[in-house]
Amino acid sequence: MKAALPVPRALPHDSLQRLAGTFVFGNDFYVPGGSLRLTVSDGWLLDTGRTPPAALLPLATGEFLYRPTWARVRFFGRDGSPADSLVFDGRFIAGRRAGP
Repeated sequence: MKAALPVPRALPHDSLQRLAGTFVFGNDFYVPGGSLRLTVSDGWLLDTGRTPPAALLPLATGEFLYRPTWARVRFFGRDGSPADSLVFDGRFIAGRRAGP
């Protein structure tokens, strides 16, 4: 199976904005109860809950690559609505915390 390569461009603001928000993991995550605080900046999705902020690179598969750990991230939600959850590294589920 051929690995998906990062898309060499920023994605449209509207498509990224539905992914922005805070997503909280359960106690089974690497850091129990940890979270990702995702924001959009200059056409890129960033985890601004860490220093320095970390990029999530878009992949051709529709997933993102979380740059600090090379983990794949897939978002879930209804079309046109904000994502309500994500799967990190193929096994950890995080739900959206209320608010953007």
